[in-house]
Amino acid sequence: MRTVRAGEPVLVTDRGQTIAEICPLAYAVLPENTHPGLAALSVKGRITLGAQNEPDLYPELSPIVPEGASAELLDEMRGEH
Repeated sequence: MRTVRAGEPVLVTDRGQTIAEICPLAYAVLPENTHPGLAALSVKGRITLGAQNEPDLYPELSPIVPEGASAELLDEMRGEH
């Protein structure tokens, strides 16, 4: 239980076959695609994960500068233009 309290899940086996997993409660509410490192920090209370992103909430923005402008500026700075 100390391992679980420290934020690590524990596998329960019966004759070498995994039959259950004991994990901190916070694991139950984490999205399945959460990076394991972030999940561990969240379980330990070191970080708070944000809500899932909803792409429909954000309008698609047009480019600020024309395509290729960055490359042209870099070439100019390097004296290649």
